[in-house]
Amino acid sequence: YLGGVSIFQFIVLAIMDTVEVFPLFWSWTVTNAVHCLVSIIYLHWIKGSLFDDQGEMAAMTLWEQLEGRPKTVGVKRALTIVPTLLCYAACHFSNYHYDVCVANIILWSILVAAKLPIMNGVRIFGINRTTGIDDYSEKED
Repeated sequence: YLGGVSIFQFIVLAIMDTVEVFPLFWSWTVTNAVHCLVSIIYLHWIKGSLFDDQGEMAAMTLWEQLEGRPKTVGVKRALTIVPTLLCYAACHFSNYHYDVCVANIILWSILVAAKLPIMNGVRIFGINRTTGIDDYSEKED
């Protein structure tokens, strides 16, 4: 996981050094943004399990499947610490440039908010809901 993020960072650095459109310190922000996008899609958007197509896992995201399982505490910590370190690195290497810090803190806030226990099973504005499973208000009527 960390190796993949590092390799991506080196690729972004090489491209940004060649193109010379943006200052190099934006490379960490690009890495953070791509990491945020991939994490949101993989951990918090895609539902289901590779092993249980029709069971209770079918309506849960990967992050929701990790909730309540004792052996996944280390995994959840790593998946929370890495975005925090990417945000810090982006801010630090830009010498705390205002635009960079604002962009990275917004990305970090979105990613960490999605990982809060209170957000498990929450579908904001009905986005990414599973018809027939996430229809709590219709079941109560």
